[in-house]
Amino acid sequence: MVESRGWDYFRTIRKKMIEEISKGGQFSHCTGRGVVLDPDNVVNLSKNGLILWLKQTERCFKKDKSGSATFASRPTLTGKGTIEELEEIMVFRILIMKGCKDSG
Repeated sequence: MVESRGWDYFRTIRKKMIEEISKGGQFSHCTGRGVVLDPDNVVNLSKNGLILWLKQTERCFKKDKSGSATFASRPTLTGKGTIEELEEIMVFRILIMKGCKDSG
């Protein structure tokens, strides 16, 4: 989807899905780290559930992902390599995740 329609389209669809899910009762939904970059997603996810941040060290994450064909073929946000991009964006995203988690 990202390769054919771009990140903006993906984010729009994801946001609509989160809005729909949040209208129901309690739920469990596993998201990627980028979901918390949109404040509306954080509000909607918090309506009927908790936001948990499952932490993993950068070293372990990179080790887990370095052999993953799925991760290596994933479209990047910046056009850089996946691991290089991860190093750059995680600093910013960690600050956001710390601010919106309920526990964990």
